[in-house]
Amino acid sequence: MMKFVYLICAILAVGAFPDERPRVFCGRALAEARILYCFGPEIAVGVKRNFYGDARTVHTRKRTPTWPWLARRIHKRAPGLVDECCLKPCYVNQLLSYC
Repeated sequence: MMKFVYLICAILAVGAFPDERPRVFCGRALAEARILYCFGPEIAVGVKRNFYGDARTVHTRKRTPTWPWLARRIHKRAPGLVDECCLKPCYVNQLLSYC
């Protein structure tokens, strides 16, 4: 009985400290990793890509701001998911913060 308790404790200890190393996710791998970690494997399997939907959104977006003070804000951007997980390695916890 005592061996069984030690075995369960050992399994729980190994599971509590996973061997997590920082990884680099870029492009499609970054998008798929975000979907997988944020929404689960059921959603990640059924992801469809629509080229035409993406193309329409690019053409309907305005390129110049309508107000003069908005121009300064457009060029400044905060560090995001690509900065944290593509330009340098990141942990899964950092990726999960963007869910």
